[in-house]
Amino acid sequence: MSNHEALSVLIVGSAALSASLLRTCLLEAGCYVHVVGSMSAALMIADRRKVDVVLLEYSEGHATRSFCAALAELDIPHIFTTGLDDPHAGSPSDQLSKVASLAELRIS
Repeated sequence: MSNHEALSVLIVGSAALSASLLRTCLLEAGCYVHVVGSMSAALMIADRRKVDVVLLEYSEGHATRSFCAALAELDIPHIFTTGLDDPHAGSPSDQLSKVASLAELRIS
């Protein structure tokens, strides 16, 4: 991404260790990173700043579906993450690979 504008990533979740690991990896990859603990805080940031992708802690429920719908209206893609090896979200390294792939799509 050195020849392109840095990817702006918003991490949403309450798992501090997972968020910290993702943040560190993304910063090292040259991304701008914001970390918040709630979906409402994330929507405030996404509404006011350029956000290319949201990494969202995997969760089921109405609030998550509503949040993802709001992101879709803002044309901001999201990727579910988890600190665990989860068959639905993949391992943490798989998750970072998804972000890198998305970054390539956005800059090409």
